[in-house]
Order: sequence, then C-alpha cells, then structure tokens
Amino acid sequence: MIKAINVIANRQSLVFCKALLWAVPLLFCFYGVSHAGDAATGQLIAQKWCASCHLVGRSGRAIDAAPSFHMIANNPKYTEARLRGWLYDPHPPMPNLDLTKRQVDDIITYIGSLKQKP
Repeated sequence: MIKAINVIANRQSLVFCKALLWAVPLLFCFYGVSHAGDAATGQLIAQKWCASCHLVGRSGRAIDAAPSFHMIANNPKYTEARLRGWLYDPHPPMPNLDLTKRQVDDIITYIGSLKQKP
C-alpha cells in the first residue's frame, strides 16, 4: 500500500516537474515582452500628473526646481532604466504616482520623443 502511494506521488511530482519545465520558459518570454509606449498618451499623462512641477512641453515654465522633460530627454545621464526606476519608486519631493507599466512606458516614450535630433 505504501509503495503504491509512493509510486503515485512520484508520478504526480514528475508531471508537475514536466509542466514546470514548459511553463517557466513561457513566463520569461511573456515577461520580457515590453509595451512600445505611445508618446501622445505619455504627453497626456505627463500634462495631467507632472506639469504641476515639470515643464512637459517644448515651451512654458516649470515650477519648482524640477527639470523640464526636454532637459531630461537630452541629458545622457537620464537613461531609460534610470527614468523607469524613478517613475516606479520616486523620491521626495516627487510624489508616488502609482503608475502602471503601460503608463511608465508611455511617459518614457514621450520623453524620448523630445530628444533633439543630431
């Protein structure tokens, strides 16, 4: 009886392991797919959430000491990874906006659209 239970348990473990071997690579494939971002949507989000401190367009005036989006776009130290980290985990005085991944992608794409062409 105990031997039969062990055989069943081993078969279940084997089935689980096989399923896991298929599932894990698929998860990495889907996790790695990123939304390309939409600059127009990013501009709308920025105007709604960021314009109270940052200058988000090409003209106007920023409030506070917050850098303009144009300056951010053209400063090489503001990499996509750095912007993404800042938007996901902002530090004071910037508020936590609790943005979705898609919103972050859209804002970063918008900022990238402000980069001056050489």
